[in-house]
Amino acid sequence: MGFTHDKARRYGCWISLSLVLAGPAFAQTMGAGVRTSTDPVIPAVAAQSTAAQTQPLSATPQAGVPTDPRLPLPRFKPGQPYTAAKDAGPPGAVTTLADAISLAYRGNPRLLAYRATLRATDHNVGAAKAAYGPTLNVTASRAYTEDRFDYSSGFKQNLSAWTNTVSATLTQTLLSFGRIPYSVATAEAQVSYTRAQLRLVEAEVTLAVISDYVDVLRDAASVTIARQNLAILEKQFSEDTIRSRVKEITRADLQQVETRLATLRGTLVQAEGQLAVSQADFLRDVGAPPGELEAPDVLHVPTATLEEAYSVADKESPLIRAAQEKEKISRAGIGTIKSEFLPRVDLQLTGGSFPSSASSTLVRYERLQGQVTLTVPLLDGGSRVARLSAAQENNQSDWMLIDYSVRQSRAAVATAWEQLASSRAALSFYLSATRAARMAYEGAQLQHRAGDRTTLDVLDLARDLLNVENNYNTALANEYLARANLISAMGRLEAEQLVKDTDAYSPEAHYRKSKLMVLPYQFTSLIALDGLVIPTHDKDRPLGDPSLLQTKKAKVDMPPETAAVALDSSIFAPQ
Repeated sequence: MGFTHDKARRYGCWISLSLVLAGPAFAQTMGAGVRTSTDPVIPAVAAQSTAAQTQPLSATPQAGVPTDPRLPLPRFKPGQPYTAAKDAGPPGAVTTLADAISLAYRGNPRLLAYRATLRATDHNVGAAKAAYGPTLNVTASRAYTEDRFDYSSGFKQNLSAWTNTVSATLTQTLLSFGRIPYSVATAEAQVSYTRAQLRLVEAEVTLAVISDYVDVLRDAASVTIARQNLAILEKQFSEDTIRSRVKEITRADLQQVETRLATLRGTLVQAEGQLAVSQADFLRDVGAPPGELEAPDVLHVPTATLEEAYSVADKESPLIRAAQEKEKISRAGIGTIKSEFLPRVDLQLTGGSFPSSASSTLVRYERLQGQVTLTVPLLDGGSRVARLSAAQENNQSDWMLIDYSVRQSRAAVATAWEQLASSRAALSFYLSATRAARMAYEGAQLQHRAGDRTTLDVLDLARDLLNVENNYNTALANEYLARANLISAMGRLEAEQLVKDTDAYSPEAHYRKSKLMVLPYQFTSLIALDGLVIPTHDKDRPLGDPSLLQTKKAKVDMPPETAAVALDSSIFAPQ
């Protein structure tokens, strides 16, 4: 019921990763015993060589070791409708984690939708800067007018005519006293905020893809474990049926085996159902069905200490970046309302051709008029004061949320760090338990045939082995996901950093294009003059949370990664 050579070969994609993870950790833990330090050390992860990834495990039984009675099982393949056939049509089945990440990065609908949202936000900057340019409006009208005159002498006169009017008005703001610059600052902060939100979405999509990939591997391994254990019990039930007929065992012993056999069949059905759920999630996030998945590449944690991880997250976390940019939006909003208390200066030129009378076309005149208008707001019933107070409170809220985002980011880093430490430490114990449980079960089988063990003893040990194998399989998945969560919390779970030669999406190209669309209509001298009256808004607000100083005191060192460990085919062979 444990891991044999045949199982290791069929289960190799996931087991090869387990050897890399558990090998050095197992030796270190078994030699040093249980650590008592309150700051656990995360065991080193060995780099997996190309040869280690492709080397098959030997299927030759060791001399003197009883042959495992399990039935041969083929390597698990995803079932319908998630086929791994090469001719399934585009998009084909995914077999590597790099392909899954790349495919999701190019075609995940949620990611594409948010990129479109960012492009729409880019145009807000152009719309705000367009206010630096002139506005020209042309008005043309044709009207029919009929006038009736009644004189006191009794004389009546009717006049009617069709008249045409054409006019053009050019308006140019000379000084807005901060209205336009604050509007531009708000739009640019909105772009930066949306970019940070896009990075968050990219990290969430990438993390979901990694989680789906590992979940399919884990659940496929659970199905394999259940099938192989079911094969053992079916063979044992067949043998015990014959022994029951010749009265070597009682009917009760046979019914005990039958009970466990039915239970394990139910477990297999549930495992297959969970695998179908993971396959559906994979198809949803990746956009293609999972094929015969290979072992995922090792994710390397880029820092050696928890304090360094905090420092990286403070600089690169999109969560913190989004909070900083959101505060700039509300800060610029305060300036926009303050500028409404100040005057503004506009230049207006008007020209046109008009009839001298609405009911006569005999005489027309033309007019060209230029004027500079100074507008000074005086009273508005207190509306600006109320809106300014609300804007200041909103900015205070956004400032406090920066500190909260840092707390949230550091908590995510610390949580993922501790999960990674505990998962790696647990792997070696689960591996040791798997070995011991397998040896105990196989020894009990021999004793049962000799009459020294009861059927219930063997069944209990079989159940223990099944539980330990599933626990080890789950621990492998949890360790890998803890690494992905840690890198995500640090702000580095991005496709271009994980997959080589990724054609990264560049938001800057569209941003520059959107600004060039309105550049010919702007006056650079006016921009420089009007911008003198407002302060810059591109600086981040300082952090004021005293609790952040306490989180920096924690220190958990991560040992450097060791050299690659060669696969040992005997590690999963019966002992």
